[in-house]
Amino acid sequence: MASKKEIKKDINFVFEGLIEAVYIKQLAVKTIDEKRAESLIDSIIGSFDSIMAKVNERGVENANVHFKAIRNEFDQSVSNLLDEINK
Repeated sequence: MASKKEIKKDINFVFEGLIEAVYIKQLAVKTIDEKRAESLIDSIIGSFDSIMAKVNERGVENANVHFKAIRNEFDQSVSNLLDEINK
């Protein structure tokens, strides 16, 4: 299992990429208006905060199960956010 530090870096990298994609679609491609961009970024930050809170939980009984659940939530969250960005 990767260290918490590496997991946090990976999560941060992906969510930064999602925010960057929103800005690119808003400023360069102009397919997203400002209000929708703000809403998407708020959703991305909310998902990031939720997942990071779970990563930082202490005293988890079964770490492997805990981090697999986080990974599944992370994958689902990123997939949903990408679908929203690409609408």
